[in-house]
Amino acid sequence: MIEREIVKSVIIYVVPSKVKPDARLATIGVARVMDLIEAIKKKSLNISLPSFLKSDNLPVSVKIDVFRDRSFELSFKGVPLPYLLKTLAGVEKGSKRPGKDEVGEIKRADLNVLINFLVGNSWLDTDDPHKVEKSIAGVAKSMGIVLLS
Repeated sequence: MIEREIVKSVIIYVVPSKVKPDARLATIGVARVMDLIEAIKKKSLNISLPSFLKSDNLPVSVKIDVFRDRSFELSFKGVPLPYLLKTLAGVEKGSKRPGKDEVGEIKRADLNVLINFLVGNSWLDTDDPHKVEKSIAGVAKSMGIVLLS
């Protein structure tokens, strides 16, 4: 089997239901941008989401590998962790002064749901619940979101 050579690998954040041709997608280097958009919309229908995230306006991390013949391959990395935390805390954006100002809080039960979901999916680089919890705690702290015990 001949292995295709990847000439470019890009990670972008898009809302699949609202993705449209723009300069960001045109510079990736695929032969047909509209084929890329249709593939993103089609593959995004199969993303599993936790129960608290039922929306059409979710940003999704998409990895696009572009090959020498300008064909491409997509892989979805999931919804960014800061977006998940903002949704759980019920805030629109993080604190301007994290560590000094708190913008929201997340209950332990909600945190456990998120940890179990992230461990069950390959969105993070680990399947260890303790490492996932530490990762969540670090992102939450940098956003000014308090994790309740």
